[in-house]
This record gives sequence, structure tokens and C-alpha cells, in this order.
Amino acid sequence: MRGDLANIAQRRRISLPKGLEERKLALKDNLSILPGRVFDQGYALAMLQDTRAMLHGFDAASRVNDPDVRNIITKYQQQIREQQRDSDRLLSRLGGAPWPAFEP
Repeated sequence: MRGDLANIAQRRRISLPKGLEERKLALKDNLSILPGRVFDQGYALAMLQDTRAMLHGFDAASRVNDPDVRNIITKYQQQIREQQRDSDRLLSRLGGAPWPAFEP
């Protein structure tokens, strides 16, 4: 998906950000200090939240009348839904969110 988006951006002369987003760097730092199972739960939770955010973005973008955007959504939406289901299953198998009062 990243490559497809980069191609569209290049054709439209739009520069893409370089490196990781600040929130992804913070997530990496936060996860790196967690021990074993809590790390696994935190990572699974982050994957679930990330796929939800992508699908939410797809829903918003689907209202745009742009063939490039529609092609990206058509090509990747099902794959991301599957990743979301996998993340949810993994988080459930690990016992849920690592923080008891937190709902994914």
C-alpha cells in the first residue's frame, strides 16, 4: 500500500513525510520498556487500533470522488479488515488489553 500511495503522490507532485510519525516513535519507545506478555498485549492492541484507524480513514476517503483513492480502498480494504480480525483474535488469546480498565 505504501508503494501505491507513493506512486500517486509522485504523480501529483505531493511530498510524503520521511521516517516514522512522532506517535509511532512514541509507541515504539513505550513498547520497548514493557516486559514479555505485557509487551505482546500492548503490541496486539496497537495493531488493532492501527487497523481500526486505517479502516476509519478508508470510510472517510470513500466519500471522495477520486479514482486513485477508490482503487487504493478497493485493493487494500479487505486485507486490512483481515489484519484487524487477526489482531483482535491475538489480543483476545493474550488475555485482552494490558491495562484492565482499557477497552480496545
